[in-house]
Amino acid sequence: MKSVIFLIFFVLSTYHIFAQGKDSIYLLNDYQVSNDTLTLSINAINANDIISGKFAITVSKFDLSYISSEFPVFTNDAQVAVDTTIRYSWVSPNSKPENLPDFSTLIKVKFKILSSATTFCFVYSQVASAQVEFVSSQLQTLPSRGISGCGNFNYVIAQGFVRRDEDNNCNAQSTFKGIPEMQIRFKNGPIEYFTQSKADGSFYTFLPLATYNVSIYNNDNLWTSCNTTPIINFTSTKQVINVNETAKPNFDCPFLSVNISTPFIRLCSEQIFKINYSNNGSKDALNAYVDITLDDSLQLKSANVPYQPLTGNVFRFILGTVKALDGGQFTVITQSTCDINWLKRTLCASAHIYPDSICNANINFSKAELFITPKCDNGTIVFSVKNIGSGDLQQDLNFATVEDDVMPGFSGKINLKMNESKDFIYPANGHSLRIIFDTIPLNPFQVKASSAIEACGTLPSGGFTTGYLNNFALGDQAPYISTYCGEVKAAYDPNDKIAVLEGSGIAHIIEPNDRIPYLVRFQNTGNDTAFLVSIEDAIDPLLDLSTLQILGASHPFTWTLNADRKLTFRFQNIELPDSTTDQVNSHGYIHFSIKPIKNIPLQSVIPNKADIYFDINPPVSTNTYFHTIGRILYTAVIDHDRDKLKVTISPNPFINHFSIDLNQSINTPYYFELLDLQGRCIQKVKGRGSKLNIQLDHELIKETYLFKIYTDEHIISSGKLIKM
Repeated sequence: MKSVIFLIFFVLSTYHIFAQGKDSIYLLNDYQVSNDTLTLSINAINANDIISGKFAITVSKFDLSYISSEFPVFTNDAQVAVDTTIRYSWVSPNSKPENLPDFSTLIKVKFKILSSATTFCFVYSQVASAQVEFVSSQLQTLPSRGISGCGNFNYVIAQGFVRRDEDNNCNAQSTFKGIPEMQIRFKNGPIEYFTQSKADGSFYTFLPLATYNVSIYNNDNLWTSCNTTPIINFTSTKQVINVNETAKPNFDCPFLSVNISTPFIRLCSEQIFKINYSNNGSKDALNAYVDITLDDSLQLKSANVPYQPLTGNVFRFILGTVKALDGGQFTVITQSTCDINWLKRTLCASAHIYPDSICNANINFSKAELFITPKCDNGTIVFSVKNIGSGDLQQDLNFATVEDDVMPGFSGKINLKMNESKDFIYPANGHSLRIIFDTIPLNPFQVKASSAIEACGTLPSGGFTTGYLNNFALGDQAPYISTYCGEVKAAYDPNDKIAVLEGSGIAHIIEPNDRIPYLVRFQNTGNDTAFLVSIEDAIDPLLDLSTLQILGASHPFTWTLNADRKLTFRFQNIELPDSTTDQVNSHGYIHFSIKPIKNIPLQSVIPNKADIYFDINPPVSTNTYFHTIGRILYTAVIDHDRDKLKVTISPNPFINHFSIDLNQSINTPYYFELLDLQGRCIQKVKGRGSKLNIQLDHELIKETYLFKIYTDEHIISSGKLIKM
């Protein structure tokens, strides 16, 4: 029976673990559980120049039966006595000092677990004669401490592999290639639990005791599971059931995906981008490469794979053959601008992996694909839109523009043949401007082509708006394209959580089908190297676990997803330097994404935060980031009637009332509507003449609102109002 690693790292509430300094020796416990056997390993950190050592650790709730001990380091010289206390001692036979690598295991003790739903506590003795003690070659007692803690073992385990059915007979063989990113669902009545296969096809999860219907599937419809184990029945706690499945390809092709990420963009600093790529298809991808487009204010310095410059600030990184069900990572190092005028502006980098063939599309999909190039040109904003796909658009496609994060804007339709392009030109007024296209019918990834530009033109008061480019999806929904945009900062919170899709307005409004990319950033601000970083993220019930995608990270990691919806990332042996010693390399991050549940109600609020553990210190809790589910209202102006009327509204921001002046008398009736950002009408008033006074008929929260003024024939004006 394959062992299941169940690692527990304990929290200290009364002191900081590294308070004694980097020369202290620490003993850490971890556990390995296989069926009804518990193996306790005691690992040493900073055990250098030692000639002897001893400690005693007590099992405070002894529902365990001792089986055996082994000594991985000092095989012939260590001694142990076990009853309700483990007493360990070692003396170097020739007084030769030993220097142990960190996390060296001094002793492994195996126990049989006698009862279920039991919490086992292992406590290091504080009795003077039995305290943790190590002696140096200078015969000095070294500062040492053992870390006590408890673990609860009330669970059952489902584990196994999802492999490619290479014999086409649905019989799993250990030599078959594992399939990553397969969703494994365990369903007990209305309750569902999810986990996901890792890069080698393996999975395991802790579950409550029950009987489960098991289904295994792929969100991209690339593979179909044989589903030879449709039901598993757990009858006792700590039971382990193996689920070994195979799956057949639905399409005979490569299927490449890419992700580009970095923790932040800092002024005048070295920016390290990590690019993760994978081929989850059934065929090798030959002559693969990644084209990376950098903002003009990012200068490429180096990379750890071969590359060649293309036109502009675009570079091609050569991958060669990416085998089926394989992947990799490479690093690109850039230098950000030192121009202080770039503070608070947004820099972007995008990656496009090739070949980018779509083999899981509906047969009627046109294969058209839009690529947008934004440009600030002599007082105008130009969006050059080109159909770079392998087919023509089969019908008109609607689009709209967003000024900052609300309208007014412009709209229209586009219809391009393959390789055809068209420019859309708008006045540059200092506001950020984004163009968003509807999804091309039957696109398998529901892509909404989009692009944005900021700092083009100037506001009436001077300057320009910033901070809006991440309020809407970046148009990179296809797996073979990834875009990262970040605001240039001089300082930052060392441990925080952000959503790269920030959402519109102070309510952070997103649409029900938007994928939310989360970035958890951490920094070692302690006074010594961190050997282990763990991140725990309790996924809100309004998020669909079956849509989880692990996108990338700064360092090698493992991850688990358990029945309690806790997503845990572990950076074991990360050796993260402290910020005082090495500022640049003291940072790390994890990047993942997930979608809201289907049919999520409008106005639902989705909060998310994470707890970050450095070694075995108390957790550092990040900020809570939230999104509100809504419908983004694209109230685009489709005629120029509003340009004929210089409409003014004051005061804006307003408190409870405001006045509208059309600056021209209108003989026909017109209507004023105040709307929230989800497009719901809050108040409607009928007017005639050039002026209209609006008194709110109920209290509103402090927020940005939309308005439109229209007749029965056309829109007169539209825009935004801010409630104070």
